Amino acid sequence: RQIGAGISMYITDNNGTFPSSSGYDFSGSGAISFGFSHYQAPLPCLLGVGSNKPTTFAARADYDTPKAKHPFNCPSCKTDFRTYAANMHAMAFLPGGNDYKPRKMGSLSNLSQLLLIADNTAGDSLGDKGKGNFSSSDYMTVIGTRHAGRANMLFGDLHVETLSRTTLDASKNIKQQ
Repeated sequence: RQIGAGISMYITDNNGTFPSSSGYDFSGSGAISFGFSHYQAPLPCLLGVGSNKPTTFAARADYDTPKAKHPFNCPSCKTDFRTYAANMHAMAFLPGGNDYKPRKMGSLSNLSQLLLIADNTAGDSLGDKGKGNFSSSDYMTVIGTRHAGRANMLFGDLHVETLSRTTLDASKNIKQQ
């Protein structure tokens, strides 16, 4: 829910545009790419836990630890950090010259069914470190199920549900035209 609140503030401050799932750092220093939950990305900074705002974290090393208490660490995952992945179809994927450009909320349909953010596989029995974004082609291996076989998921209308990843229909819930 906190990540959804951050996305809502970002959309309000950026003319209805969703934040990118990966892109330039918040300071505008150039072509360095960061995932949406990275210490220097817009959402952590907007929520007051990143490097560009007053924060309780003295350094990135304090942020990038499973013990850090911030919205991008799932409290159920004790072995890894930054435990959520973003939908690169809806939230863009920059830089890299790919097809996923920044999207305005008004350009997307069925927001109540559009998956934006989900638990990633960090700390799952798969032994994966967890990926920061997913697409319709890899969500089955990126979305984690650390909550009794289910994942916490944030949708485009900013409501949260706990679902199994197999209940998602990629053409309906992930990919947008």
